[in-house]
Amino acid sequence: MALVMGDGELRGEMEALIAAEKIPSVYLTGFINQTEIVKVLRHC
Repeated sequence: MALVMGDGELRGEMEALIAAEKIPSVYLTGFINQTEIVKVLRHC
């Protein structure tokens, strides 16, 4: 599993690559406030 947090300028390219290569178990969360990052990681 890969968890990628953030909404950077390469997000679209990452989404396209994940779809084109049919890479399983990759999750792009988008923006996560710093105060919430630990909570998100605890659920992994």
